Amino acid sequence: MNKYESESQLLFVSSEANFSNNGIGNQNHFKINLADSPLKNNDSSIIKLSVKELQLRKSWYNINKTNNKVRFSLEGFATGNSDAIVFPDIDTMVEINVGDYVSHESLVDAFGDAIISKIVELTSSLVRPLLASEFEIDSKIIIYRNIAGSSGVEHPLTGNQRNDFRLSLELKPKDTLANFVWTKLPIFQFLNIPIAGTYNFNVTGGSALSDDERLNDSYLLLGGPRIESFQGTVANPIWTLGATNILNSLSVKIKNGSGNTTTLVIAGWFPMSETLNTLDDVYITSRQSHSQASSSLESISNQHAHNFIASNIIAKACRVVDDSVNDTGVYFKITQPSYFFSILTQPFINEIEFELRDHRGRPLPYNNPSTLPIGVASADLQPYTGASQVTNGNSIVSLVILAEKFIGSAPNSLQGFPDPIGINNPKFGSNLTFPNKLC
Repeated sequence: MNKYESESQLLFVSSEANFSNNGIGNQNHFKINLADSPLKNNDSSIIKLSVKELQLRKSWYNINKTNNKVRFSLEGFATGNSDAIVFPDIDTMVEINVGDYVSHESLVDAFGDAIISKIVELTSSLVRPLLASEFEIDSKIIIYRNIAGSSGVEHPLTGNQRNDFRLSLELKPKDTLANFVWTKLPIFQFLNIPIAGTYNFNVTGGSALSDDERLNDSYLLLGGPRIESFQGTVANPIWTLGATNILNSLSVKIKNGSGNTTTLVIAGWFPMSETLNTLDDVYITSRQSHSQASSSLESISNQHAHNFIASNIIAKACRVVDDSVNDTGVYFKITQPSYFFSILTQPFINEIEFELRDHRGRPLPYNNPSTLPIGVASADLQPYTGASQVTNGNSIVSLVILAEKFIGSAPNSLQGFPDPIGINNPKFGSNLTFPNKLC
């Protein structure tokens, strides 16, 4: 096809705009108006739209609402002196505090803290409420770094000092909870249910799961089997299904197999993610783009299965870590050479719409401003009532788009290269002769 060089143009785009005033779109979902330079192909030509460059600073947390939720179920039981400590039936979500965790040890500790926090919350109204100070979390995971010790020798030093990356922690009550025994064991599930629907927690008045609770990436982060179906009902809770029928994402056992110990061992079968995040790529969609994509990359309301469906994805940007002496940061970038493009079929285009999504078709997980900063009490934080971060904050994306115009034939059948032209080479010959009677 021949290209109209004179009508090709570069579009330099920035999503920075005062969206809080116009009330339309945001910095990750916006339209650009081409004003007096629309794209037209009214002469049997076609327009090729290519994403040549993109840059987006990461201004959200690695651990966020899309990957920090684990289903936590526990059949109620009584324990302690005179059975004074009563656990209610529990079926809920534990949520790891949002943030960027720099070590696996700190993330495992945060998971243990989330379990204790939920136990404290659900027993606060009972006759004998439980306190966070009455439990102890002991993270067992150790990740060795290739650094020199005081002797100048790099760690690890011995064969058993190897990196395992599997979640491992112990949860136990302190001595203040006399005669405490785990007579029932918790159940942990990394829910990743692909089919949208209404799923209710298995307790009286149990709320319905949100989309982020139903389809969560905790299995990618913490390592463990993802659970793709919702088990149990209010009438038949998950713990009544029998040990062989319950789907577990983590192993939960009494330490040393003894029934009279107070220590729970919670461990993973699969390694945790070595990089403590679950967002490797950001996908760029445009209504003007027509492509195909695995349904798992599309809207969270789709059934996430391995089949191709029509898609508006036009490009994807990869995670890039900028790590130098004085500058450490994460960007999502597309740089040259870029092969992302779409052929536009509309005869006249006056505006182009772009939207940024994650690998599940969800909006990027910007933080809720009501989340308390570390070390700040709720009484010391002024409530935020302004526009969201993605509306009027530091969530700006910049792009370079190349619009090219082509004209040529549109054959009805696939066409390949013609057969090569044969050329006799005088340097090669044959010394064979054939009698006429054999011809």
